Amino acid sequence: MVDESILVSILDSVASMLPSLVGTLIGGGVTLLATRMTIRHQNELEDKKRRLTLEDDWRQYERENLTRLQETIQHSMRANAKCYSQMLEYAATGRNYIEAIIDAIILKLSGII
Repeated sequence: MVDESILVSILDSVASMLPSLVGTLIGGGVTLLATRMTIRHQNELEDKKRRLTLEDDWRQYERENLTRLQETIQHSMRANAKCYSQMLEYAATGRNYIEAIIDAIILKLSGII
Protein backbone atom coordinates (compact mmCIF):
# COMPACT_ATOMS: atom_id res chain seq x y z
CA MET A 1 0.00 0.00 0.00
CA VAL A 2 0.91 3.59 -0.34
CA ASP A 3 2.72 5.13 2.50
CA GLU A 4 0.75 7.88 4.26
CA SER A 5 3.65 10.28 4.15
CA ILE A 6 3.79 10.10 0.37
CA LEU A 7 0.06 10.75 0.16
CA VAL A 8 0.35 13.72 2.55
CA SER A 9 3.25 15.20 0.56
CA ILE A 10 1.23 14.88 -2.69
CA LEU A 11 -1.77 16.57 -1.10
CA ASP A 12 0.46 19.34 0.30
CA SER A 13 1.98 20.00 -3.12
CA VAL A 14 -1.47 20.03 -4.73
CA ALA A 15 -2.78 22.33 -1.99
CA SER A 16 0.01 24.80 -2.67
CA MET A 17 -0.89 24.84 -6.39
CA LEU A 18 -4.64 25.07 -5.78
CA PRO A 19 -4.89 28.90 -5.51
CA SER A 20 -2.97 29.44 -8.74
CA LEU A 21 -5.03 26.74 -10.48
CA VAL A 22 -8.29 28.34 -9.33
CA GLY A 23 -6.98 31.76 -10.38
CA THR A 24 -6.05 30.42 -13.79
CA LEU A 25 -9.49 28.83 -14.26
CA ILE A 26 -11.28 32.00 -13.17
CA GLY A 27 -9.07 34.15 -15.42
CA GLY A 28 -9.69 31.84 -18.38
CA GLY A 29 -13.44 31.89 -17.73
CA VAL A 30 -13.50 35.69 -17.54
CA THR A 31 -11.47 35.91 -20.75
CA LEU A 32 -13.88 33.56 -22.53
CA LEU A 33 -16.87 35.54 -21.27
CA ALA A 34 -15.31 38.84 -22.37
CA THR A 35 -14.49 37.37 -25.80
CA ARG A 36 -18.04 36.11 -26.18
CA MET A 37 -19.46 39.52 -25.26
CA THR A 38 -17.10 41.25 -27.71
CA ILE A 39 -18.04 38.90 -30.55
CA ARG A 40 -21.75 39.36 -29.83
CA HIS A 41 -21.31 43.14 -29.82
CA GLN A 42 -19.40 43.00 -33.12
CA ASN A 43 -22.13 40.84 -34.66
CA GLU A 44 -24.78 43.32 -33.52
CA LEU A 45 -22.80 46.19 -35.06
CA GLU A 46 -22.38 44.28 -38.33
CA ASP A 47 -26.12 43.47 -38.41
CA LYS A 48 -26.95 47.12 -37.81
CA LYS A 49 -24.53 48.18 -40.55
CA ARG A 50 -26.02 45.59 -42.95
CA ARG A 51 -29.56 46.80 -42.18
CA LEU A 52 -28.56 50.42 -42.77
CA THR A 53 -26.90 49.46 -46.05
CA LEU A 54 -30.02 47.58 -47.15
CA GLU A 55 -32.22 50.54 -46.22
CA ASP A 56 -29.97 52.92 -48.16
CA ASP A 57 -29.99 50.59 -51.17
CA TRP A 58 -33.79 50.35 -50.97
CA ARG A 59 -34.15 54.14 -50.77
CA GLN A 60 -31.86 54.57 -53.77
CA TYR A 61 -33.84 51.93 -55.69
CA GLU A 62 -37.13 53.68 -54.85
CA ARG A 63 -35.66 57.06 -55.80
CA GLU A 64 -34.46 55.73 -59.18
CA ASN A 65 -37.79 54.03 -59.86
CA LEU A 66 -39.76 57.14 -58.96
CA THR A 67 -37.52 59.25 -61.18
CA ARG A 68 -38.06 56.85 -64.10
CA LEU A 69 -41.79 56.79 -63.40
CA GLN A 70 -41.94 60.60 -63.39
CA GLU A 71 -40.01 60.77 -66.66
CA THR A 72 -42.30 58.17 -68.23
CA ILE A 73 -45.42 59.98 -67.06
CA GLN A 74 -44.08 63.31 -68.38
CA HIS A 75 -43.23 61.72 -71.71
CA SER A 76 -46.68 60.13 -71.90
CA MET A 77 -48.41 63.40 -71.00
CA ARG A 78 -46.43 65.27 -73.65
CA ALA A 79 -47.32 62.62 -76.24
CA ASN A 80 -50.99 62.81 -75.25
CA ALA A 81 -50.94 66.62 -75.45
CA LYS A 82 -49.31 66.44 -78.88
CA CYS A 83 -51.93 63.94 -80.08
CA TYR A 84 -54.72 66.11 -78.72
CA SER A 85 -53.23 69.16 -80.40
CA GLN A 86 -53.02 67.32 -83.72
CA MET A 87 -56.59 66.06 -83.30
CA LEU A 88 -57.76 69.65 -82.81
CA GLU A 89 -55.82 70.78 -85.91
CA TYR A 90 -57.35 67.99 -88.01
CA ALA A 91 -60.81 68.73 -86.60
CA ALA A 92 -60.39 72.41 -87.54
CA THR A 93 -59.53 71.46 -91.12
CA GLY A 94 -62.41 68.98 -91.30
CA ARG A 95 -60.15 65.98 -91.69
CA ASN A 96 -60.65 62.90 -89.56
CA TYR A 97 -57.69 62.38 -87.22
CA ILE A 98 -57.93 58.59 -87.58
CA GLU A 99 -57.07 59.01 -91.26
CA ALA A 100 -54.02 61.06 -90.28
CA ILE A 101 -52.83 58.36 -87.90
CA ILE A 102 -53.36 55.68 -90.51
CA ASP A 103 -51.68 57.84 -93.13
CA ALA A 104 -48.69 58.40 -90.85
CA ILE A 105 -48.39 54.68 -90.16
CA ILE A 106 -48.57 53.86 -93.87
CA LEU A 107 -46.03 56.57 -94.66
CA LYS A 108 -43.73 55.26 -91.94
CA LEU A 109 -44.02 51.69 -93.20
CA SER A 110 -43.35 52.77 -96.74
CA GLY A 111 -40.25 54.66 -95.62
CA ILE A 112 -41.41 58.15 -96.61
CA ILE A 113 -41.29 59.47 -93.04
